[in-house]
This record gives sequence, structure tokens and C-alpha cells, in this order.
Amino acid sequence: MVQIVPKSGSMRNYEASLEITSDAPFAGTDYDFGYTRYYAAFGGPVPFLEDRVSFRIDGNFVTEDDRDPRYFGGVKGHNDLQSFAPAAKLNIVLVPGVLRLQAN
Repeated sequence: MVQIVPKSGSMRNYEASLEITSDAPFAGTDYDFGYTRYYAAFGGPVPFLEDRVSFRIDGNFVTEDDRDPRYFGGVKGHNDLQSFAPAAKLNIVLVPGVLRLQAN
């Protein structure tokens, strides 16, 4: 069993990130398997509730022309993959320093 726990949003600052991973620089070569991964995240305090409530949302989108690439033999047809995995987390501080509620 694998448990994935998303990061928590900050109670003080807004945070955002974008990450793109791809084999596009190798287009047209033996190392081009059509792999691209996009990851984006945004989080921070909820307006007017800065010291009590924070949030974070993120998503991961992957596309592959060949989900089981091999160096020899090239890209196999009808073996592509597209997946999207969103996640969200909400933190609520009910009693500062004592009681916190988290929802994934």
C-alpha cells in the first residue's frame, strides 16, 4: 500500500510552483519517447482567516507516447498513456497550538 500525503499550505505566505519535465529536446532521436509531465501547485492562507485556515491544491498531468519504452525497437504503437492526478488539502486551526483539523 502507498499513501501519498500532499503538502500543507502556509499560514503566512502564498506559494506557487510549476514544473515541466519532457524529452522534447531529444525529438527525432532514439531517446524521444513522447514523455511530458506537468506539475503545478498553489497554496497559502485563506483571505480574512490567515492565522486559522490554509489551503493547497496541486495537479500532475503526464502524457507518454510509449509507457514502457525500450532503447532498442523504438516507440511501440498503441501503448500511449495520459493521466491526471489532482490533490487538495485544507488545514483549519481550531485552537492555536492545541487542535488542528486537516482534510485531504
